[in-house]
Amino acid sequence: MRRCVTMSWWMIVIVAGRGAALSGTGGDQGQSARAEARDDALTPERFEELAKRIAQLAKSQNAQDFNRAGDEISNLSVVTRDADPVQYRIQREQKTRLLLRGLQATHERVDPNYGGPGDTPRVSVIPRGTEASGAVDPKTIKDPVLRRQYEEDLRKNDEKIKRANFQIPLKRERDLWPKRRLYRFVRRNYDMDDREDQEEWKQLIGEELKDKKLILLVMRTFKKLDEEVIVDQGGALIARPPQPAATSKAE
Repeated sequence: MRRCVTMSWWMIVIVAGRGAALSGTGGDQGQSARAEARDDALTPERFEELAKRIAQLAKSQNAQDFNRAGDEISNLSVVTRDADPVQYRIQREQKTRLLLRGLQATHERVDPNYGGPGDTPRVSVIPRGTEASGAVDPKTIKDPVLRRQYEEDLRKNDEKIKRANFQIPLKRERDLWPKRRLYRFVRRNYDMDDREDQEEWKQLIGEELKDKKLILLVMRTFKKLDEEVIVDQGGALIARPPQPAATSKAE
């Protein structure tokens, strides 16, 4: 039997991909310990495995799949530059590709038209043409026309709930991906004052991100974070100290 729900409709939505705050334990922070525990070294086999996982996201109807894939990519450990400079550059490029590819895959599933009044599920679907004041079991409606009408209303509302459960956390995951996953790794591993690093970063963006709006989202996110935070050696994002206000000389 279907029962009336006594909560706001958005409480029905299961918000996935909460992740840690920028200064918390998400992304690459604590990466070494997790890599040892979960064997998350970026091997050629692991790269291919995650590349296939990202490709499969095109068919997923579960927003948590995108979050899990993002976490696995973020937790991949890359050999250090000092240990093996050649292998470091290879793995750095591979992880960056996976991060960008995962962002692109997530972006492609976000419906830009979602969020209108017609997309909001009802808290309680009340049968039309009856004296009921709340949701009821369709079997209790004797009129076959009204019963079928009510069953259709319930089906449509269930579809709205299902869509909300997918689109709301998916959009949040997409919007957080550049700063929660991509920014930390790129700023730790690419020196934008180095021409080769700069060219590689631009090339990877051009190859992996297919939407100009998505590229703009990444660029704007990086610019904003550059003004607000510093990435320390451990991968944590630390707020920049406030700059002293400029004072003009008295005339």
